[in-house]
Amino acid sequence: MLFSFFAFICAISAFVAVPCFSSDTIPEYEIVVTAPRDLEASTSATVSVIRKEEFAGTAITLPEIINREAGVRVRRMGGLGEYSSVSIRGSASDQIKIYVDGVLQSSADGQSADLSKIPLANVERIEVYKGTIPPEFQGNGTAGVIQIITTGKIGSGATAAATVGSFGTYKGSAAMFLDRGGRRAELAVSYEHSDNDYLWLDNKGTTLGRNATRDDTVRIMENNDFTFWKINAMESFLFFDEWRIQGEDALSGYDKGHFYTLALPPNRARLSAWQNQAHLQCRRTAHALRPELSIDYTYHCNSVDDPNGALYYVPRYFSEISQTLFGTGRLLWTQEKGVALAAQVMGGWESFLERSDSIATEVERPQAERKSLLATLSGKLPFLNQKLNLEMDYTLDQRFDRADSLEYNLSWRNLKQETVYHRSHNGSAGLRYEVTSQITLRTHAGYYTRIPNFSELFGNHAHQIGNPSLKP
Repeated sequence: MLFSFFAFICAISAFVAVPCFSSDTIPEYEIVVTAPRDLEASTSATVSVIRKEEFAGTAITLPEIINREAGVRVRRMGGLGEYSSVSIRGSASDQIKIYVDGVLQSSADGQSADLSKIPLANVERIEVYKGTIPPEFQGNGTAGVIQIITTGKIGSGATAAATVGSFGTYKGSAAMFLDRGGRRAELAVSYEHSDNDYLWLDNKGTTLGRNATRDDTVRIMENNDFTFWKINAMESFLFFDEWRIQGEDALSGYDKGHFYTLALPPNRARLSAWQNQAHLQCRRTAHALRPELSIDYTYHCNSVDDPNGALYYVPRYFSEISQTLFGTGRLLWTQEKGVALAAQVMGGWESFLERSDSIATEVERPQAERKSLLATLSGKLPFLNQKLNLEMDYTLDQRFDRADSLEYNLSWRNLKQETVYHRSHNGSAGLRYEVTSQITLRTHAGYYTRIPNFSELFGNHAHQIGNPSLKP
């Protein structure tokens, strides 16, 4: 177990000076006043919000914060920096959707997002939806949604933080913010590394006790280090007074040694991943009728290098590359009395490619592709002077999958084209009734289905055989 013995947090604030102007040349700036959303008071869903004040200035990690929530359990495959997945009310991790600033984090092959790869330095708040899927999150999750918000800085300035721990652990982050005249910009960098070379008792897989004549020994965790880094850049600006354009790009990398208990040193197996996410959005602000257009692109690459066969008993290298491209159009109409209607259409393309080199045989799996179209209608109607609120939504999800081969063998010589078409319908309705200022009743019912991902349909060369006959 890793014990942190020292944590040093420093913050530097550098505010841009405001120049002096004469009375007849005073420029006009956009003044934006924001406040945290009161989600619990605006929806029938079971939602909790974790704000930055609850973890600022600590050495805690994102998985540890989320694990504190009632009904939420984070599963971590080892120590610091290891893969961390989340479960809500006993669900599987692939039934939970994780978003960062509205961008879905899971890959095209269905791999769940890794919470340990999301830095906490610039997180403003965390929204946890339990059981109910708000329609703006594509409407086809089955157990819940976790939305991580990193934007929302007001004013211009800079921050920096550093943390040092035992076993060669250290973290660092820095960010700069600019907010002037309707233009906002942000640049954030984070870095984390740990040697993870702590001691552990190796019983060699037997019941023999710890004795000089027996086999139990104390070993150092070798080849167990990890390094993670992320760079995030964002800029937004106003045009025509009420339209805002925002662009964001996030690039991250991860490299880790894979310690294997049954392998004798030296063990050189490595796991690495890198990801690039780009987001472009145009929306209308401060108006009853608000259209919104957005484009999201994600490139994700995972690779495993096992030169001495410590993981797969034979030398092996393989990589998995997935890409997603989604375009979304949304139209929201709101009234002062609490009436809200929204229509959303989303079209997307996804691809998955696997390349393997095993026993001197290089294999490249033909690409699998998916085309998707989702349409969602949702609404909110208030009654009894807004004390009773009715929420409804309906989502139609259609997907067309194609893979060039379904044969699982080392050569992939039996090629054939296979296509699978899926359609699912999801809908829900909820009521929220405010009995008094201290008592609120909520009820929600919904029907959700999940369409199989690439690995479930077509398998992958690493460890899974697909079944194209799976249904939503």
